[in-house]
Amino acid sequence: MNGRNMMTITYKNTILLLLLFIGVKTYSCDCKTITISEEFKISDMVFLGEVIKKEGDFFYIKPYEVFKGHHTIKDVVFKALLGDCLINPKCGERWLAFANDLHDYIEISSCGNATNLDIPFLNNMNFIPPPISENASKEMQLLLENSYKNKAYNHFLVEMNHLRSIRMSESLLNLKKEVQYKFNIVIGLFSLSVILLVVLILRKK
Repeated sequence: MNGRNMMTITYKNTILLLLLFIGVKTYSCDCKTITISEEFKISDMVFLGEVIKKEGDFFYIKPYEVFKGHHTIKDVVFKALLGDCLINPKCGERWLAFANDLHDYIEISSCGNATNLDIPFLNNMNFIPPPISENASKEMQLLLENSYKNKAYNHFLVEMNHLRSIRMSESLLNLKKEVQYKFNIVIGLFSLSVILLVVLILRKK
């Protein structure tokens, strides 16, 4: 068997393993399709971060861009649980995380839109290349694989811009609420001052 046939068989086996893995995960975890907007609403935190350590049943991830949550980036490291239906990253990997805050640690589901930035095409079946023809050259195989990686990366950039627009909308809404709250306080204090002034005037009479 020549090298080209070996590469083709290996590539096909990789695709089959990925399909099997996703099928098992879907069955055991009861995964359901959810949009980024929907998962953003139900998540406590959404951020980009890098895995810096794994220890026992946990890993530690440091955010460098936060889309949702009350945490600042400076000196924050999240402790995240490893387990079934949760992501199982490697040290050094960068992830887009949709997390639930359980006080002592966070959980990042593997069923949603959590994405490994280093291999984004593995997180979306739409971007995994189809089986390659045995007659395809090595150059054609690499070209096809890279084209799907580029599609996945471009899709990821679209997701990032979408999350940033959501964050901006949320910030503007919160700012509007804060301004309205302060305005109501000022109006309330002004009304109270007017009432007290009227009371004092009536007493003098």
